[in-house]
Amino acid sequence: SCIKEWQICKNDCECCGMSTLCKSSWIDG
Repeated sequence: SCIKEWQICKNDCECCGMSTLCKSSWIDG
């Protein structure tokens, strides 16, 4: 679900509650 939250926040991966996991997904695409 982090990806869904990430798409809304784009740069605000912290909104996902897992900045590390979200950051990894962000780099992976």
